[in-house]
Amino acid sequence: MRFRTVILLMQCALAPLTAPAPAAVKSTPPRKGGDQDGAAPRTAAVDLNSYATSATRPATTARKPETFPVTNASQFTSALANAQPGDTILLSGAIAGGRFTTTRSGAPGAPITIRGDGTARVWGSPYGLEILHVYYRLEHFILENSNKGLVIDNAEHGVVDHVHAMDIQQEAFKLRNQSRYWEFTYFSARRTA
Repeated sequence: MRFRTVILLMQCALAPLTAPAPAAVKSTPPRKGGDQDGAAPRTAAVDLNSYATSATRPATTARKPETFPVTNASQFTSALANAQPGDTILLSGAIAGGRFTTTRSGAPGAPITIRGDGTARVWGSPYGLEILHVYYRLEHFILENSNKGLVIDNAEHGVVDHVHAMDIQQEAFKLRNQSRYWEFTYFSARRTA
């Protein structure tokens, strides 16, 4: 039996915060003649935009997204613990016997992606995969032989695409505790309660 349900995903974009460019500060024109003490007037202008006098911020480099190749349970657990926003966890082959739970959120425009390579089959305990954080993208793998398949618990903003559950003792896909804004496309559940 194949089900296809689509939940629209609301996306919010935050405008980047930018600091205004520093303004040039110029001294006032010198007074003619000397100052009150008879000293010669100062004539040099001060420009805070010059490299020599301005405080410069170190250049920040954007973190390059990483890909974590996973072929066993310990690698999957480690990848879930270390993945940062924008990273991809690439699943391959049979990955069995661990507790596969997210530990960190992705970000708007930079979700954490868990993607199968076409051969990936995951069975964890007690759930195939448990999502507890926001901004995740799950693609192209099978969850099987677990108590529950995919459990999304109090998590928002995600996509489940081409994820299939089979031989699951209870629910194949479970969204609970105010989980919302998830889009499910091309998924199925077979031999589940």
